[in-house]
Amino acid sequence: LSSIMISDIGDGMTLEQLKEALSFGSDSGKTNKTLGVYGTGMKTAALALGQRMIVVTKSSETDKVYIATFDVEELYQNMDAIPQVSYDELDNGKPLYKIFESITKLKSGTIVIIDKLDKLPTYDINTFKGTLISHLRLVYNKYIYDEMVDILVCGEKLTFFDPIGYYNSPMGVKKMDEGIIEDDDVKAKWVAYNIPINSEYQKDKFPDFYGRTEDKCGIYIYRCNRLVGQHLGFGTFSKNSHWHNGFRLELFLDGNADTIFGTTFNKMIFEKDKSSIRKSFYDKLYNVVNPLANLCAQDQKAKSKGTELDETTKKQLDDVTRSLNDNSHRRWIL
Repeated sequence: LSSIMISDIGDGMTLEQLKEALSFGSDSGKTNKTLGVYGTGMKTAALALGQRMIVVTKSSETDKVYIATFDVEELYQNMDAIPQVSYDELDNGKPLYKIFESITKLKSGTIVIIDKLDKLPTYDINTFKGTLISHLRLVYNKYIYDEMVDILVCGEKLTFFDPIGYYNSPMGVKKMDEGIIEDDDVKAKWVAYNIPINSEYQKDKFPDFYGRTEDKCGIYIYRCNRLVGQHLGFGTFSKNSHWHNGFRLELFLDGNADTIFGTTFNKMIFEKDKSSIRKSFYDKLYNVVNPLANLCAQDQKAKSKGTELDETTKKQLDDVTRSLNDNSHRRWIL
């Protein structure tokens, strides 16, 4: 594996937009519905893999194909303190132009090539491909399910992976409830699940193993439908006693919610970020998560004893459901 190429047939960029995109910390008109946040993603991701990044792009607004090159090796050689990016119009006789033409049909789009690779955990292309596919299917799970975009790796279209087996498995996963948390300008959708134990659902019998495992429980956070936090607790329930009880809550946020978790340039949310969560939002999240997690624990306890939920617990479940469906938590459909 000597290089990595990422391509799309999206809007492409003008020369001005390309320069903006390759400026560290840039803001190119992102909205609360787009994935970009800080203007650092493409640059830091590329530099985390290799020493050189080449970007070729064409906007539908122009007939010109532009190329930009940023080479860390040259930066070291020249002892520059400021990263230097070279921009040019790509000549149609160049091999790279032919590659770009075959992908975009010269309408619009972008390709990013990362080479001079020096930080990969593996250079075996099959291992790298398998790891990449697994990661993309998890992180962009909602995109694939809703068919928002086709994602291909080495020409192979990624298929939907149902991480807990809610849609298409005999697991019997139950949706406990769903609703909305509103806090000032933030409106966060949530869905809670109870993942039961099914001893007959073995990994070797199914192409995608869902099952109830510890790493599929807890709070999962999606920003603009992209997974940014997983297997979290934030102190909303007891991790030691509840990880194995099958409780899972998926929280859906847009760019307006960035402020409730504080500023982070890695765009991922971790357990340590609990201290940065806006208190008013945290309290509302706690009031949703804690009673549902406790009900999962009681359900698991009853099943482990071979009994059904007692009437008191059933009444608690009914009370919690009614509470979560009041005016402060409006219903919604996923």
